[in-house]
Amino acid sequence: MSKTKNNHRGGIITWLVLVIVIALGAWLLWTFRFAAGPLEEFEKPVVQEEVKEEEEKKPAKKFKEPSAEEKVALDEKALLNALKSASPEDCDAIRWNDELKTECKDTAYTAETLKSKDSSGCSAIVNPVLRQECLDQIAYTAALEGRSVEACSDIVDAVLKQQCIDLLNVSIAKTAESADECDVITDETARAKCKDEFYLTDSIESLDEGSCANIEDAASQTRCVNTIALQRANYENAQTIKSRTIVSNEQQLQNCSNLDGLQSSTCADTANFNLAFEKKDLTYCNAISDANKKSQCFIEQGAKIDQFYLGQATAQKNPELCSKVSDAQAQILCQQFASQ
Repeated sequence: MSKTKNNHRGGIITWLVLVIVIALGAWLLWTFRFAAGPLEEFEKPVVQEEVKEEEEKKPAKKFKEPSAEEKVALDEKALLNALKSASPEDCDAIRWNDELKTECKDTAYTAETLKSKDSSGCSAIVNPVLRQECLDQIAYTAALEGRSVEACSDIVDAVLKQQCIDLLNVSIAKTAESADECDVITDETARAKCKDEFYLTDSIESLDEGSCANIEDAASQTRCVNTIALQRANYENAQTIKSRTIVSNEQQLQNCSNLDGLQSSTCADTANFNLAFEKKDLTYCNAISDANKKSQCFIEQGAKIDQFYLGQATAQKNPELCSKVSDAQAQILCQQFASQ
């Protein structure tokens, strides 16, 4: 019985040892595999790091700088784009020529400022000459829009200042509705001329010969009197004068004989001048007594007659009408147009 128990105990021990051996072998095998796995994974970054270091050792690609000619071409292209957009920011695309970039921005700032009419924008202009020109142009525009001769004094440039004054003087003189409006003109001569123009126009419109006496300039005063006389000759009687019914040029020429001296000849000269084109006959120009008026008649009315027949020949496709064109070159053109 004891012997049987010993044999049984020995068998269990043997099995336990066997199990322990198997478990130990499995653990060793698993340990080796686990150790091999992380090692491979650990070695991979090392390989990648080596590749990265090799790449870093390679020389970097160098930026190829444009040639001198290419730089000029690139800057000119950028300049054109900036001027087209009129934007100072676009001038920053000019990389190789700082002076050109500054000029570009000055031009763009000038354009922006003149458009906005705000003189404060001129301060952004670097070039002092261009900056002053900007200020002068703003002052010039303000003076014209405000019809203020005094505002022209804000202009530094002498030529532009005088142009501003002259232009306003002429404008005010032509549009003045009273002689008092001329008082805003600072130049004494221009102010007097403005008033003379007003009195001349007002006297002729009202047919008031007595108002011509307000005109200081002797030549303008004479012109005023003669023009009113000519206007009166255009009416058949007092009733037509009142209603201002204008008679024909032929009737006017007859009425001129009722006037005396210079008034009669001035009246007749005007009538003949008008008849030259009305009748398409330049012989009326020969009847004009004033030499300058006669020359003007041949030149102006002759050109108008040529233009008339040129238009008629072209519209009617009738080359025969071209023979009535006096100017040789105009006649050739007439033939070409009428024959098309």
